[in-house]
Amino acid sequence: MRILFLHSRKFDYGQDLMFSGLWAHLGPGHVFGHPRPWHDFLPTRPYPKNLGYVGPRGLLQRGIAPEEADLVVVGACKPDVFATYLALQPRIPRDVPVFLLDGGDREEIGGDLARLGAPEAFAQAEARRPFDRIFKREYLKGREYPDRVQPLPFAMNLHALGSGPQPTKDMDVTFWAMESHPVRKRAFELLRGRFDCDANGTGRAESLKSYRHRGNRYHRALARSRIAISLRGGGWDTLRYWEIPALGPLMVTTPLDIVIPMDFVDRVHVVRCQSDLSDLVELCEHHLRHEDERERIAAAGRAHLLAHHTNVARARQLLGFVGR
Repeated sequence: MRILFLHSRKFDYGQDLMFSGLWAHLGPGHVFGHPRPWHDFLPTRPYPKNLGYVGPRGLLQRGIAPEEADLVVVGACKPDVFATYLALQPRIPRDVPVFLLDGGDREEIGGDLARLGAPEAFAQAEARRPFDRIFKREYLKGREYPDRVQPLPFAMNLHALGSGPQPTKDMDVTFWAMESHPVRKRAFELLRGRFDCDANGTGRAESLKSYRHRGNRYHRALARSRIAISLRGGGWDTLRYWEIPALGPLMVTTPLDIVIPMDFVDRVHVVRCQSDLSDLVELCEHHLRHEDERERIAAAGRAHLLAHHTNVARARQLLGFVGR
């Protein structure tokens, strides 16, 4: 199979995870990025902008023309990707499927294009030729979607992480995040002065650059946490939801209003608190006291992520729809 993968020149978590997943699953002779994704071949971007990094082998890879592709993937709902796609669209044979990754925060299909100033781009692409499949990150529960739309949340590229699980855990409860949703503000209020949250820096950050913990330091700190909290931000799906199980703490999170195939199960892989966080403190207290239960659930969560929620798993899920 030869996949023509249309990239945004800006980082995009869904795009980058899928590109690295397809590359790892199929190999460099099968996945061709366009425009050339130099940042995925050279280690020039820090985490989390490096989720698409696959190493330097792609530097010598030739490109392919749209006529040579067996599958075209439009990697993101960003104006530059759609400009590239609209220019190439007439050259894509009608029997070659075209898939769209809609990994933005917006609930509407293609909604991020409107947020980014190109509201007409999705309609233009669909008018010429409807996408064969659309893979939607924010696939809401209870909402009707066309059959061609499939849920596809983020995942984790384990090779992008600066740590693995750590045997020594010296922080009780951690939550480092931007205050991008009211539920996060409420969590910071509840955690202030409790556990070791003040000492470990739990609280709001103004921006990604102002995090006390970033990149490899962030991963090592998560891996040393007994309990780590994940709450929605601009979208329901966040990287934190996948980072925490990958690095080994017990994840405490709310129920999510999006469809996640093979999602984590409450009290089996994660612990879910009430949406209003009314039992957040109580659940943290309980699982700090009951180490065996906490570690059992955390270990099951990591095993579940490794089986179903890596970037390679996402690539296999997408490829399962080729020919359908």
